Amino acid sequence: MTDQELNRRISQLEMLVRRAETSRDPEVIRETSTLIKEVGSAFRGIRYPTAAEHNAAWDRFSSISKAYHEEREKRREEWKRRASVSEDLKGEIVRMAQASWPHPDGFEDAVMMLIGITPVIFAAKFALHMLTFGLFPMIGAELSRKDELQRASRNLREAWAHFTENKSGLTREDKNEVFQVLNRVQGEVDKEWGKWKEEKQTEKEQNERQYRRCQERKQALIEEAETLLADVSSAESSSKAKSLQAEWKTVGYAGKDYERDLVSRFRSVMDEFFEARKHLFEQKREQFQEREREFERRREEKERLIEEAEELAIDVTSRSNVERAKQLQGEWKEVGYAGRDHEETLWIRFRSAIDGFFQARKAHYER
Repeated sequence: MTDQELNRRISQLEMLVRRAETSRDPEVIRETSTLIKEVGSAFRGIRYPTAAEHNAAWDRFSSISKAYHEEREKRREEWKRRASVSEDLKGEIVRMAQASWPHPDGFEDAVMMLIGITPVIFAAKFALHMLTFGLFPMIGAELSRKDELQRASRNLREAWAHFTENKSGLTREDKNEVFQVLNRVQGEVDKEWGKWKEEKQTEKEQNERQYRRCQERKQALIEEAETLLADVSSAESSSKAKSLQAEWKTVGYAGKDYERDLVSRFRSVMDEFFEARKHLFEQKREQFQEREREFERRREEKERLIEEAEELAIDVTSRSNVERAKQLQGEWKEVGYAGRDHEETLWIRFRSAIDGFFQARKAHYER
């Protein structure tokens, strides 16, 4: 290689270094590094016409090489800084993803191996992050499965948003790994939501079958209650009504679309039955009170007849008293029954007075 060829190689190197300053193509970097080595080695066997020309060429090469290595070092430092930022950001997003994991465990086995972080190292970082961002569930709090999934979905949305807003700060490899983690967690959350919906659908169908059984039984109870309206007076009807009320309480809920109407209808029939029964007994009480008043009036009338019959004994010879005694017996019959508590006593007294009158009259005329 001649000095002119070496100068051309130095010029070629200068152009490659300029390209390498702006290029991220690893082939350009390799080609530049190889050419630097070749040119540096070539100086040992090349003689320039003068020492000044040799020194000028060497200084030019050294300047180009130094600039290249300084730029490479600068890039390495920038890359290390960016890689460190990316690693921290990646860990942050992955920890947010774990806060979205819809199971109490299994995240490491299912997800962590995707990105090559060991569970032991991750656990410490995750605990610090959870305490910092308040993602641990409240101690003692009991959440329903729906609440757990809603919280997981909310945390996962925040993780996706954080990833979208900051993915420019991730290296390509970290970006792909974070996307895999989020996508894996998203799939698990979606699967759990699907299972929850299936369980709720099964529960809904079971409830609907139970509701239908309750509806049918309550409808039958209403129909039984309606038959009681034909006989509100008997003790059997009253006992049956109370039995229907007791059974109604044990039947169970008939569903929001039917329960209120069924309760209203059953209560209406029961109210009608007991109101009719109440009215019937009020009527009977009034009738009893009216009968008692009539008995009282008859007792008073019979007391008057007894007093008058007893007065007949004053004059047993009077013909008019005989006629009056006969009239009193007719009037007694017309007065009517005076009640079982008094009728027999009154009758004995009246009969004794009449019999006493006629016996006294007979004794008087037999003397």
